[in-house]
Amino acid sequence: MDETKKAARKSDEGILDIKKAAAETRIKVDSTQCAESAAHAAKLRKSNVRMNRIEQQDKATTHWCAAAKLRQQQVDKLGQVLNSDSGMAKDLVWASNNDEDAARKQEHEARMTGAAVWSPSGQPEDPCEGKECIAMEDWLSNVGLLAKKFAEEPCPPIPDCPSADKVQFTRHNKKVALVGNVMKLTHTNQYHILPCVGGRCNVVEKSVVQERTVPTRPGQ
Repeated sequence: MDETKKAARKSDEGILDIKKAAAETRIKVDSTQCAESAAHAAKLRKSNVRMNRIEQQDKATTHWCAAAKLRQQQVDKLGQVLNSDSGMAKDLVWASNNDEDAARKQEHEARMTGAAVWSPSGQPEDPCEGKECIAMEDWLSNVGLLAKKFAEEPCPPIPDCPSADKVQFTRHNKKVALVGNVMKLTHTNQYHILPCVGGRCNVVEKSVVQERTVPTRPGQ
């Protein structure tokens, strides 16, 4: 083998070494995801969740495990090529590339189906009997609309504010929190008051809290 061919083979082997190392790393990642996904599916089965969530998690497990197997096939073929003394086996290289492409597709599908487990339709199962019952996700949606409407209400007078002649400027913040069946809206004003040194003023915060009772979820 002349020097040119030796240099070319060494370059090719360097590229394949990098691909092999990357594939070995992916084997560890995909194998870990395979095991964790299977464990999570088992937990979902013990919980009161909708069947479609379990099905999606099972699909994710299948994809992760398939990806790990394809990555192993890729590593094995690259290893055969690198350990061969008879030159670069192009058919094995192409086959390893096909395994890599297939593994990437499986990993993508695993992520997509795994994300579907947490879609709105995958909320915890909630037994609901009777005409007055409302599903949990519907109740949460209603509460969210109430919170939005509540936050749009104008700020009430805030007591003990600094005098207007001392206020350089004011920042206003709102925060909505649900405590039990009580929704609390906190209005906070940050008063930047004189004197200001180096562009920085003294800051005084004053707050006022409004409350609304959230209807108890029917069916509870």
